Amino acid sequence: MPRQLLTDELWEKLKIIMLKMGIYDKPCLRKTVEGIFYRLRVGCPWRDLPTAFGNWNAVYKRFNDWSRKEKLMGILTPWLLIQTWNGNLLMGVL
Repeated sequence: MPRQLLTDELWEKLKIIMLKMGIYDKPCLRKTVEGIFYRLRVGCPWRDLPTAFGNWNAVYKRFNDWSRKEKLMGILTPWLLIQTWNGNLLMGVL
């Protein structure tokens, strides 16, 4: 299983932003988000996403849905600002 990309502290901050965006806190939410970040970082085809992140098609559909509804940018923009204000490098996280 790939290691987690987000620390628990960063995940809690991101989760708050996601809840404000109207994204439900499902049990697999963190795995899905980590799968999206993993895929963006590695650049692998969706079908090659490790099974540790869940079904690749479910992660892909969530990514597509959030992108289409502009929720992905709504999540990442404030999170990037939080990381910038805290002095953390986002690319070091991803």
